[in-house]
Amino acid sequence: MTDISYEDLVGKVKDMTVVDVRTRDEVVQQGQLPHSHVLPVQELEEALMLSQESFKEKYGFPLLDTSDENLVITCRSGRRVGIANDILKAKGFTKHKELWDR
Repeated sequence: MTDISYEDLVGKVKDMTVVDVRTRDEVVQQGQLPHSHVLPVQELEEALMLSQESFKEKYGFPLLDTSDENLVITCRSGRRVGIANDILKAKGFTKHKELWDR
């Protein structure tokens, strides 16, 4: 896991899988990064146990892959990114990036 800055992400966002781990209500109220997907941190662990088909049906994007170097996790302040990082690491994710600051 490494950090990525907003500036570094902007030019690559279409090639990345950006996952916003805030609640859906927060995303509706505060907006989200273009091309990002919403997967609330409260649902992350259970979501990773879904089949590829069920995950895509529920969240609208492909199931996260432990070897994906283009996976970026973000939230508003960074606290939930830390929680999501712990969950991802426990599931074998090691190559994802964290976006702390917008």
